[in-house]
Amino acid sequence: MSYTKSFTRIAEGRGLGGLSLQAVVSAALGAITTILLGKDTNWDLLNYHLYTAHAFLNYSLSSDFMGSSAQRYLNPLGYLPFYFMIQAGWHSALVGIVIGSFHGLSLLFLWRIARVHLFAASSMPNILSVAAIILAASSPVFLGVLGGTFLEGSTLVLMTGGLLLVVASVG
Repeated sequence: MSYTKSFTRIAEGRGLGGLSLQAVVSAALGAITTILLGKDTNWDLLNYHLYTAHAFLNYSLSSDFMGSSAQRYLNPLGYLPFYFMIQAGWHSALVGIVIGSFHGLSLLFLWRIARVHLFAASSMPNILSVAAIILAASSPVFLGVLGGTFLEGSTLVLMTGGLLLVVASVG
């Protein structure tokens, strides 16, 4: 099956049935957990996440040598959504909810991979898929980046979404 057909099946809801409700639940779980974990005030945020985006938008590369150490030269694109929310004056809880909701979508993609492709032939596909989600959502690494400014959580959403599309296109 071609990638075009896979995208069409998914977009039409034939390949990932019930996607909208599952997306809302995954995003809500991410948002609620983010609120329960509290405000993100990690060292990286305070020292370069905001500055890197600001420097990128204000062309300060030519004037700020090592403005926030070597991290200043990281790709700033991932920090732009957070920077724009802060510059717009959003409350920190709302910023956390938005970022946590986005990060929660990785659980949706993992659920679909587990339910439709890993455990479909099992006698208990729902139970095994829920167990996979619980294991993934309770891992220290996931909880450490959920709703925060580290780019690992956002990258995870893109990676699991891409993996789901690849798995859906082959099987």
